[in-house]
Amino acid sequence: MRIDWTDLREELAKWREEGLDLPLWWRDDDATHETVHLHRLLDLGAGFALPVHLAVIPKLADPGLADLCHDHPYVRVLVHGWAHENHAPHGRKKAEFGHPRSALAEEAAA
Repeated sequence: MRIDWTDLREELAKWREEGLDLPLWWRDDDATHETVHLHRLLDLGAGFALPVHLAVIPKLADPGLADLCHDHPYVRVLVHGWAHENHAPHGRKKAEFGHPRSALAEEAAA
C-alpha cells in the first residue's frame, strides 16, 4: 500500500509560508516504570526539543518514574486514570471511573 502525502505536504508548505509552527509531541500511554523504550523516547524528545507526554497510571507507578521525569525537562506527566481497571457494568463501554465517588475515594486511599 502506498500512502499519498500530497495533501499533508501542501498544508505544511502553507504553514511554512505563513510562518506558523506545528505543535508536535510524543505520548507514552500507560507508563508505570522505566524501560529501555521509555529512555529512548525521552532521549529523542530531548534531541529534537519536543515534549514527551507520559500518561502515567498512578496506582501502578514505580517511584523511580518520578525521579526519571524530574531529570528530563521535556517530560509532561498526564494522570491516566488511577489503577487502569474497568469498573463499568457488564455490556457497557469500559470505564475506570464507573463507581460512585465514595468508592473511588476509598480505593484511592487504600
